[in-house]
Amino acid sequence: MDKDLNIKSQSKYNKIIVVLGVISLLILTSLFGMIVISKTNSNTATSISSQSSPENISGFSPIDSKLSLKTDPANFIIAEQAPLPINNIDKSNTILQAIAQESSFSIFSKIISSSNMSASLGNKDSKYTIFIPTDRAFSKIGGSFIDSLFQPSSSTILNDLVNYHIISGIYDKSKLIIQQSVKTLQGKSINILVDQQKTIIDNSSALIYYDIPVNNGIIHVVDTVLSPE
Repeated sequence: MDKDLNIKSQSKYNKIIVVLGVISLLILTSLFGMIVISKTNSNTATSISSQSSPENISGFSPIDSKLSLKTDPANFIIAEQAPLPINNIDKSNTILQAIAQESSFSIFSKIISSSNMSASLGNKDSKYTIFIPTDRAFSKIGGSFIDSLFQPSSSTILNDLVNYHIISGIYDKSKLIIQQSVKTLQGKSINILVDQQKTIIDNSSALIYYDIPVNNGIIHVVDTVLSPE
């Protein structure tokens, strides 16, 4: 009888061990699953964050991530979230008139008026493509340089600066991209490339508005003054 009791006790003990083992295995499995889910969610959140954060786009702000909007009154194409309003450009005007009427171009307008291109840009029989730096673009180079341009001794520098922003003939954005390099009236060429949907002029300046038609040419607006040096 003692032998039978021992066998039963041993059998009962083995069953308890098995049950405890199964319970432990279930607990460990559940914990592992929770860890995996937590890690997956964390990685997903990190991935979404890195894709949506504009700071992760190397070298560029998301100013013109989409280039398909149109605006009145001139019905020209603009970059999404462009940082300045352009309201006064009338496509029946000449380049000279358009620049003079837009308050965002006041510095370049003054420079052009003092240059050897003033008459040509006001001639309706001329055909030019011009890159216009905004007043904000000129703020990057400092007021002392701008003031120095109007000194009689700086007339060559002023004319070179203006002519470096002008191309003979009509070049919309698509034609510029195809050409890749175009010769300016100053004599030197500027290159054009597209990087992360931004059109870069002369390795330094991005188009923020483009393909603005006027009576004697086409206007592109840039965020940095082009330098022939």
